[in-house]
Amino acid sequence: MVALQSVAGVVLVVVGAVFATYTARHWRLYRAVAATPTTDLSLVGEGPVEVKGTVTEALATAEPTIRGGPDPVVEAWEVEEWDERGNGGRWKTLALGVDGGRFVLETDHGEIEVDAPRRVRARSRSRRRCCRRG
Repeated sequence: MVALQSVAGVVLVVVGAVFATYTARHWRLYRAVAATPTTDLSLVGEGPVEVKGTVTEALATAEPTIRGGPDPVVEAWEVEEWDERGNGGRWKTLALGVDGGRFVLETDHGEIEVDAPRRVRARSRSRRRCCRRG
């Protein structure tokens, strides 16, 4: 009985340490975001920024989507393959990416032109041809 209580105590300490580490990382990220000063939209330069608004005009949309519907201004995608090895199987990501275009975003403080890049990341060199377009 004492051995069971000791094992349970060790498991609880390990779970607590993992939870504390996870919480501390997220708390540091939250503090960094909250401490970052905001910038007037007219002063925003090139580079990664976060802007909230409504798309008013698509200057060059992403490539047409296979799901149909209106053309998106930015679209994320992932190519997966079912891999059966050992006792079970799992979905294996072959490639993932983001297709972006140019569009105008209207915010509470004005308009800004956004040029979202096209990024593709293949997981396996032998699978790169699965993701090429054109």
